[in-house]
Amino acid sequence: MKRLFALTGAVASVLIGCAIYFLLPHEPVYQGRRLSAWVADLHPHKSEEQQRRAESALKAIGPEAVPYLLKLLQHREPPLREELREVSWKTKKFLGIEPVYELPWVESVERQMHLIAAFSALGSSAKPAIPALANLLRQPNTAYVSACALARIGAQGLPPLVGALDDPHPEVRAAAAGVLGSVESDPETILPALRKSLRDADTHVRIGSVVSLGGLGRLKPQAVLPELIAAVGDSNVAVRIYAADALGRLGSDARPAIPELLKVADGLDRIASGRARDAIGRIDPETAAKLEVK
Repeated sequence: MKRLFALTGAVASVLIGCAIYFLLPHEPVYQGRRLSAWVADLHPHKSEEQQRRAESALKAIGPEAVPYLLKLLQHREPPLREELREVSWKTKKFLGIEPVYELPWVESVERQMHLIAAFSALGSSAKPAIPALANLLRQPNTAYVSACALARIGAQGLPPLVGALDDPHPEVRAAAAGVLGSVESDPETILPALRKSLRDADTHVRIGSVVSLGGLGRLKPQAVLPELIAAVGDSNVAVRIYAADALGRLGSDARPAIPELLKVADGLDRIASGRARDAIGRIDPETAAKLEVK
């Protein structure tokens, strides 16, 4: 039985390998290792040293990595390949073989994580990818990775992200809103866009806006306070929770938010109330102590 499983796994691996070889462009090689092998070392399960060396390798490969990564981002695997991969992984598990985290063998969620890490390591070196990423950002199934990649590029990746806030697809708007706070650019150029997206009809877009406002708040807390305070009173409980968390991370700079946080703390939703109390504790311990007495 073990031989049958092993043979099945081997055949599946060969078939997947052939499909990858013909469907994807040849990838760059650095220090004798393929790009996908270096990207695999960016996986959180790898050691810090492996991840550090992989980041250095991506920086050394630079713009040459972009075409291959973009192809992987656009690649859609056929159902047969999904089934073959599942058979291969089950076989490896049965035989006690460690799973392989190399692109593009992994499933879509893992592949997205790899691609985000790769574009993050490339940083501004991925500027040649901006036109393609701007187009892929407008497609819901590639929006999140594209938004993350554009944010890592820096200020030059900002215009497509801001433009995406007007996209008809809520997934696209949410992806853009959620990464704007991580773009290395002047916060004053980002705030107007986030103020607008904070009024979006979609809950996930508003949550992404709150997350980004919280990120900007580390640099300019006073600039984001009015928006975060308004978000604490949002009609959706999830938005209120994210806003309370963001305010809590601002510490004493968020004292003007205490009245609104107290309203949430006294509310009926237990999770939101708990998060608001936690935030108050980080902002104003004295007020938090009074809450504990009640």
